[in-house]
Amino acid sequence: MKTTNRIIKTLLGAALSLLVTLGLTHNAAAQTRIAFSSDVTDRKTHQTSHEIFSMNSDASGVVRLTATSGSSAFPAWSRNQTYVLFHRATPVESTLYVMEANGELNGGRTFGVGPASGSGHDWSPDDSMIVFEGTSDMGYGLWIVAVNADTGEVGTPSLVRAGNCYAPSWSPDGTKIAFVTPGGPGTIIKVLDLGTGTETAGFGGNQPSFSPDGGKLAFTAPGPVTTTSKGKTTTTWYYEIFIANADGSGITQADQLIASAQQIRDLLNCGN
Repeated sequence: MKTTNRIIKTLLGAALSLLVTLGLTHNAAAQTRIAFSSDVTDRKTHQTSHEIFSMNSDASGVVRLTATSGSSAFPAWSRNQTYVLFHRATPVESTLYVMEANGELNGGRTFGVGPASGSGHDWSPDDSMIVFEGTSDMGYGLWIVAVNADTGEVGTPSLVRAGNCYAPSWSPDGTKIAFVTPGGPGTIIKVLDLGTGTETAGFGGNQPSFSPDGGKLAFTAPGPVTTTSKGKTTTTWYYEIFIANADGSGITQADQLIASAQQIRDLLNCGN
């Protein structure tokens, strides 16, 4: 039972990574591998770390990418699918890294981008820049830095939006960044226009991700799931996936509770 639950948990994490982090940020038809994070326990030391993996969309071909090092999370493919951006947290660092797609554990080149909070990050559409949330030392907010992944060159970060904001997602045309900021009883999704500095949208949710045409946002938020068993109907609130227009209108719940590994596999195959 523990093994089955672990497999389902891993697949569910991958499914959410596909839908929220990859599926609507990249071309689903072109995306051949899914990046996700999962717990790993060392058999000798019994220490558990959080590592990055990749796999095919049917959950086959799972490959571990990062070495045991504390907590590696929030993987994000470059648009050309050559590199994976991720955050690593240990007792001595909180850093963004870029690694080649085959993974540092398998000889892939890895280099640090710089200090960052572990709350999400994204590539620009042309893979030349990265947006991330700054640390307390440099100042919380959305920072952009130029990166040449082929040479490992990293520019000087610039602040584009001050304040506590995280989970940024770059629009496909490169002109806007969706992000999350605290507000009301929960968190608010906003969209920053990089040209004018104005902010639009402003609705409850988390982990926004643009559709390929930039017209919609996928995001997570509490949503009702209704089930019926033995004639009794029960409604329970879970974090679900929603879709809205980029201006925050037309919010629609896009998913229901995933109850089995087969349903997860079906979901993972939705872009193929």
